[in-house]
Order: sequence, then C-alpha cells, then structure tokens
Amino acid sequence: MILVYTDQYTTRLHYSLQLVLETVLQIPYRLTMDGEEFATSDLPKISYSAEKHESGIFIRTCPLLAQTSMRPIIPETVQYDGIACFFPVSEDSDLPFDVFAAAFFVATRYEEYFPYESDQHQRFPSSASILTKTGIAQKPIVHIWANMLAAVLRKYYPKIQLPKIPFQFELTIDVDHAWAYRNKPFWQQAGSLLRLLSRLQVNEIRKRIAVHSGKRPDPFDTFSFIKKSMKKHEQSLRFFFLLADRDKYDRNISYRHPALIHLIRQLVQKYPVGIHPSYSSSLNPEKLETEIQRLHSITDKPVTASRQHFLMLKIPQTYQRLKELGIRHDYTMGFADLPGFRAGMCVPFPFFDLEKNELTALIIHPLHLMDVTMKNYLRFSPKHATRESLQLMHEVKAVGGTFCCLWHNESISDEGEWSGWQAVFSEIVKTGISWQDESSRH
Repeated sequence: MILVYTDQYTTRLHYSLQLVLETVLQIPYRLTMDGEEFATSDLPKISYSAEKHESGIFIRTCPLLAQTSMRPIIPETVQYDGIACFFPVSEDSDLPFDVFAAAFFVATRYEEYFPYESDQHQRFPSSASILTKTGIAQKPIVHIWANMLAAVLRKYYPKIQLPKIPFQFELTIDVDHAWAYRNKPFWQQAGSLLRLLSRLQVNEIRKRIAVHSGKRPDPFDTFSFIKKSMKKHEQSLRFFFLLADRDKYDRNISYRHPALIHLIRQLVQKYPVGIHPSYSSSLNPEKLETEIQRLHSITDKPVTASRQHFLMLKIPQTYQRLKELGIRHDYTMGFADLPGFRAGMCVPFPFFDLEKNELTALIIHPLHLMDVTMKNYLRFSPKHATRESLQLMHEVKAVGGTFCCLWHNESISDEGEWSGWQAVFSEIVKTGISWQDESSRH
C-alpha cells in the first residue's frame, strides 16, 4: 500500500493516481489530505503537492490536474533517462517532471479535444500528436514514466515489493469481407466477371469459377487457419463483424445472409465476438444502434465490445455514443497510419471524459499494430513488417502488458496484394504466444 498526500483533490487527480499506480504498476494506494497522518505514517509515501514534506517521495505538481476546464496545451518537455517527459517541474522534485499530469495528458488524449489537421477520413493522424513530434509514439510511454516512479520508490523503500507485470498477446480479427467470391449477390458477381472479361484477366476468372464449383476454398475464408494458429490460446482471440448497410466504405456481405449468420453463430460459441461499427455510422450515429442490434439478434448475446471500421474514432463523441448503447470495451485506440501507442498504454484502462470531467465505465483496449497500416500506409515489405512488429512487441514485453494486434481475415489469404503476408501473421502470432507462455511460467 502506498500513501499519497495531496493538498488539492480533484477528479482528474483521482483518475491519474488510479491509472499510474493501480492500472499500470498494480500498486494499491490510499489518498490523504491530512498532513499529520502523512508525516507519521510508516507506509511508503508519495507527496504530490506544491510543498515538499520532510519524509516520503516528493513529486511537485503542475496545474493540469487541479483544473476542471480545458484549453489547448503543448506541454514542455524535459529529457530524463534519454526519454522525453512532459510537464517539467523544479529540481527539488524526485522526478524532474509531473508524472501524474503527463500520464493524464497522454492517456485521456487531451490533445484530440481541440482542432487538428485531420486526414482524408477526418481522423486524428499520428503526425498531429506530440507523441510523434517528440519521438515517443512507438513506446508505451505511460508505462515507462510509471516505471521511473517505481525506480524512485525502490530507492526510497528498498524493501518494497512491486509486482512484475506479465506479457500477454491478443489477436483481434476484423471481418469486413467474410468471403472474396462466395455468398455475394448474383448482380455483384456478374458485374465482377464482366469487368474481368473486359480486362482479359483469364486466371482470375478461372480462380472464381474454381471457388464457386467447390474445387478450391474461397481465399478470404481463413477462419480455420486463424483458429488453428491460436489453438490452446482461444482466450486471446476475438472477432469483430461489420454488419452495415452497403455503402462506399462499407462493402460487407449482407447481415441477412444465412452463411454469414452461420459463421458468426459458430464463432461466438468459442470466441468473443464484437461489433465493427460501420464507416457510415460514424457520420450517422443512429446507424450504430441498428448495427449493434443486428449482432445481438444473430448471437442472442449482449454486445459489449466494439472496434470502429477504418478506426473512425472521434474523441469524446465516439466513446460517448458507445457507452450510451451498452458497449463496455472498445478496441479502436490506435493510429491508422502508424504502429505504436496512441494513448501511451499497453493495458486496458478506463475512458476519462474530459468534456464532462468524469471517469466512465467504458474500458479502452489499446491497439498497437494493424496489417493495413504496415502494407498500405507505410508500404512495408513482409520482411520489414515482421521486423518492425517484433520490435514493437518487444516494447510491450519490456514493461509488461498486453500487445494487441489487428488483422483482417482477407489479409491472411496470402494471395493477390497480400501475397507473403501470411508468414508475417504467423511469425507475430507464434512469437506472441511463446512470450506469453514464457511470461506465465515466471
């Protein structure tokens, strides 16, 4: 148990203490505003205040956590142990920066509440983030900062026992197109064949005929391969299904199709299945409730998990809508254009709504890596993608936490534009499971 003294309690401070001490370091704490209790306590102590006490660790405050209003902030930085740290404070502090304010700023996505230059889909790009500008977007920076505090705790209290956080691997699959050729409307199949004929793409025509005649499997039907890859680790695999009305960016097979319904009902018997809210639902919020209800009707189970199609995350509006409709776990928190740590985190953590200045029950599951990011945005070769993925996974292993990656069933097909990428998938999964098993043994 850590005793934390503060001279000014706020909701923001409560959230940040919980985030750094309990969620990241997994250390229980108790908060006091009683200076005498703090001075006489035998517990390991942290004074988070404007004035230094005679005993305990001293972290000098900056104004951020004492505020209730919001204004645009570009935090000053200081280098400590070779890492950029936000909100520097005076030299008498045991850390040269306000670790609780820094963690709060990053994890709440404070910078995303203010105008920014968005990408073509009106999303927050990695280039707009101070994390990218300071070179720490690809590090679990909140954990690194928290470990700096843990090092100070060990220095002051050598007998303190801090838990070692295990590494965990989580594979998530977005199902935008369950099949490449099968189970699509006749008009759609006929149109595709006519286009192929006009381009004299004979091999592609033969491939489609072979699939429809049952002579070869549909290339996007990789579900058996995915399940086999995660055998004995089923708890680390989950699926998200797109059940939208067909639109420019929502080109899924109809949610009414018996084959899709059968697939979902088959998977939900063994794996968590969540909703993949459509691109158009981010522009038309009424559609979100409809799509959630569609999945509920298919599975006959409450729909409590989601990931936005195209990672269409607008803070705080997206989270507010999800929370209102019963979603309790969201897996969207990642940059579409860059692997890494959009919120500086690699463990699930609660969403703090800065607009309402309140802690919510919605749990954010950080996303660290997406197949499309590597191939389409960064133009990585499979070999380069494998190397970068393992390096990112190592960052999580170093601090402890959950590495969460996003793949699409179609990108594992090893065909067409995804030729060579099945090997990337297999190496990531094999390494992730191996590290998780190794961590659990220790």
